Amino acid sequence: MRRKKNILISAAGTPSAFHLAEVVQQRFSKYFELTLCDTNPKHLVPSAAFAHRFFTVPAAKDPAFRKTMLELIAREKVDIYIPLVDTDVYTFPCDDPELRELGVISTAPPAKSVETMRNKRLLSDWLRSHSLPSPRVFRRDDLDKADTHKKYFVKPEEGFGSRGTCFMTTVEIMQLPDKLSGGLLLQEACLSPEITVEVFNAHGKVRAISRERLEVKSGVCTKARLWIGREFTRLAEQLCQQLAMPVAFCFQVMKNPEQNWVITDLNPRIGAGTSLSSVCGWSLATAALAEWGQLPENPLKFLRSFNGDRYAVRAYRDFRTK
Repeated sequence: MRRKKNILISAAGTPSAFHLAEVVQQRFSKYFELTLCDTNPKHLVPSAAFAHRFFTVPAAKDPAFRKTMLELIAREKVDIYIPLVDTDVYTFPCDDPELRELGVISTAPPAKSVETMRNKRLLSDWLRSHSLPSPRVFRRDDLDKADTHKKYFVKPEEGFGSRGTCFMTTVEIMQLPDKLSGGLLLQEACLSPEITVEVFNAHGKVRAISRERLEVKSGVCTKARLWIGREFTRLAEQLCQQLAMPVAFCFQVMKNPEQNWVITDLNPRIGAGTSLSSVCGWSLATAALAEWGQLPENPLKFLRSFNGDRYAVRAYRDFRTK
């Protein structure tokens, strides 16, 4: 009997980690052992209910994080490492030499792609230089000072999810101290709806599903419309052709003022709303696990095509932990 592969999932307190851990337990328990880690103790992490082992580790931005994780990976004989926070993803790209020396597969993109994605301004420049649609970017000196109430979308150059993002008017931006405004990206305000495109990318095959956020709570989609359409699948294919992307990732699109779809964000990992697609029969988490583990099951069978729209909603479950 083949040895079970040991998967380590970071940021175990996130919705995406919970979904991945649940899929491992329900579908692939004969193939994988599951190790989880998080900044919180075990009794405060719901996904710990599915784990064989659990460890509390420093935050990904902590100087001790990398050393701690490498020691943990070596000690626990990890085979596959799944980072789920952007900082963690960028710390351990798939071609990281120390992970390779340990024989560990990281599900992150390679280091060259990491350098493109980790800074929002650099990513915006890269998208435009490769003829991929993205919102217009402004410098503070270029703002329309005649229209002081014109709104722009402002986000940190280095950040993830919706943290630190907001809409600001010209006059509000002009009042920011130079030191603060220097780390912000100023984009044209795009129009709703915001669509998340989930992507499976392996062996030259790209599959995608689109998810419209009908309701969002704390940055996480709780009600969604889902469909499989050629327009965003083609965009995903163009992206994967020009940038080495991981097996599973997602990106967001919105319409610019000219009513054209543009890429507003690119996430080098599975998104927090991935489970909403899974209940519609298109399971990126399941397909990715089958690919990462080189399992005998064809990953594409977990990405069932369907016609028309489907709808999914998210509820919450309660766990007694301690």
